[in-house]
Amino acid sequence: MTIIEESIQAASRKYNVDVNLVRAVAKRESQFNRWAKSPKGAMEVMQLMPDTARAMGVRDSRHM
Repeated sequence: MTIIEESIQAASRKYNVDVNLVRAVAKRESQFNRWAKSPKGAMEVMQLMPDTARAMGVRDSRHM
């Protein structure tokens, strides 16, 4: 299992969200690319904006 898949499953459990939904968002937003960055500044797998990531307590969004 990859680190991204482990992270997807952990996020699914933590937030009580269907694992397939978390996986679909990650695929749509970044194609599972940990280094993705949008022209507007959204970053990594889930394409979080830096302020949103900080507000949500995300320390390393490459692993969600």
